[in-house]
Amino acid sequence: CGVFPADMAELRALPGVGDYTAAAVGAIEFDAPAVPVDGNVERVVTRLFAIEDELPAAKLEIKRLAASLLPSRRAGDFAQALMDLGATICSPKRPACALCPWNESCLAFARGDSGEDTVPTNIAALLEEIAQESRVSGHATSVAFQGEPVVRVRPQAFKRCIANLVGNAGRHGTHAAILGEHAEGHLTIAVDDDGPGVPFEEQEAVFKPFYRLDNARNLDESGTGLGLPIARDIARSHGGDIALSDSPLGGLRVTVTIPA
Repeated sequence: CGVFPADMAELRALPGVGDYTAAAVGAIEFDAPAVPVDGNVERVVTRLFAIEDELPAAKLEIKRLAASLLPSRRAGDFAQALMDLGATICSPKRPACALCPWNESCLAFARGDSGEDTVPTNIAALLEEIAQESRVSGHATSVAFQGEPVVRVRPQAFKRCIANLVGNAGRHGTHAAILGEHAEGHLTIAVDDDGPGVPFEEQEAVFKPFYRLDNARNLDESGTGLGLPIARDIARSHGGDIALSDSPLGGLRVTVTIPA
């Protein structure tokens, strides 16, 4: 009797077997390093990376990015989990973003596709909360704020933006300083550290998804290569932006500016 092939090329060569079936059988049955891409997976990947091209033009890009997520082992479990994520949480009309294990790395969520409203928010209190959480994590963190503290923002997204920057400051230096100011129609928040900094020639490049610095400093707390791009997307979704410069503490200064 015949033996069902475990090799991906041999699977694809079977009559009536396409890329999806071959990847599904290969990953789930034989733990082959493949990602079956169905409609649910397409939706997850499209949101995770904020792909703007329409289907079917985006299919090749979706497959490439889906493959980049593949772990080094248990490909079958990953494939089933990814399909289940799209079917149950990352649904077409009402995604449960708060329950998603990838919401911290999701560009669509960062850009506001979660549906979070802008509301008056006490920024001074929010910064103190972030600083306290940083201190609890063992990082020396100071905070100062000047001006009217209440500004309209999407509070969860904006907190994630600043907390990401403060977390990286604490991770790469011995001291982080948060300086906030609301004046002349703008909210400006600078996060300083005394770590190794970022070379000037790389200060724009680090905003590219998946860009990794060669030295010990990496601005992505999560390890996906999306940390700083997500922070910039959150700032831009508020009508502002992020810039990098040298810190007076000797490391990196990350400045978030939004209209307020």
